[in-house]
Amino acid sequence: MPIPLGQSDGHPPEERPSTGYTREEALWRIRTDMEGVHRHLVHLHAVTLSYIASLKAASAGQIPDMGVADVLDTCNKSVAVYVPFPLRLHCRAIHHAVNNYLYRRWFRPYQSEIELGRFLCKTITPPDLPDEPSPSEATISSFISLNGAICAKVKAHQRVYDGLVATDQEIPGWRSQAFSNHRSFILQPLFQALLIIVCTQSYISEDSKTIGGIPALLVRTGIEVGLSAPITFDGIAGAEDSSSQFYVKTTLETAVDLVMSLEAREAATFGLQPTPEIAFEEYKRAGRERFAKYRDDLGDDPVVGPSSKFVDGRKYTRWGGFGRQFDIMQGLIEERELRRQKP
Repeated sequence: MPIPLGQSDGHPPEERPSTGYTREEALWRIRTDMEGVHRHLVHLHAVTLSYIASLKAASAGQIPDMGVADVLDTCNKSVAVYVPFPLRLHCRAIHHAVNNYLYRRWFRPYQSEIELGRFLCKTITPPDLPDEPSPSEATISSFISLNGAICAKVKAHQRVYDGLVATDQEIPGWRSQAFSNHRSFILQPLFQALLIIVCTQSYISEDSKTIGGIPALLVRTGIEVGLSAPITFDGIAGAEDSSSQFYVKTTLETAVDLVMSLEAREAATFGLQPTPEIAFEEYKRAGRERFAKYRDDLGDDPVVGPSSKFVDGRKYTRWGGFGRQFDIMQGLIEERELRRQKP
């Protein structure tokens, strides 16, 4: 049974002095610290520093360049979720609500594979959505072009990184990332094959508890290289009313259901790429200080990942730690943004 989000164990290690942990408690602390960092970075890239790319620029073959942080954040994600700026709103309540909803749907306390930024999606924010009741065929084609342009730019950067590393040169902007191997960040085949467009024109004041019912488009790009099987919309609510085999209008909840089922399908066929073990070792090298802090408590046995194996869910039946604290904070920020939106 999944551990409930928003609840904590009666006496978690976070309530004890930060010395003299058992190895089990130290691993709990490390995992929950990792969850907090993961939650923070997902929010940062989805809301605060969301990649803003124009539909018109994509159609013209030009999109903003991507720094190292955006390249890495595009990798190890299953799909792009496009959340355009609502033309009639002047706040970002919808972006907070969508991000909180997506995170809580995907994340399982102590259990999710979170190393190297692995997550359901990368959020992208087009600023120039046409004023249409629902995205037209031309607009949907623009989104497909934008998704393709983003994937092409990530691949181009990866090739540049390969060349620099091969000649013992430093990747510009890489030092702040702390990771040693850029090839641990993989542009996933599913990301290139499918995308979600949130119909922000339909947004009124839904919060993260109700926004799953907002209309959304599931869009196939036509690129399915590397997938275990083609993507179909058979059985998806709304598919029977669609005149196109490349997209279907449904709800955000249904769209997320499909993506998560495809995630599971691909992982069952090929395994996660990078593997959770490789991802953890790369993460551990980058976060030496975090592990060194608990060296005495961990003892002499090596810490072997992934971190999804650190916590015994039969003992820690409630969620606690930094990840939970950050999730609560995000809920409060969302409430504040919703109040700002009201007239």
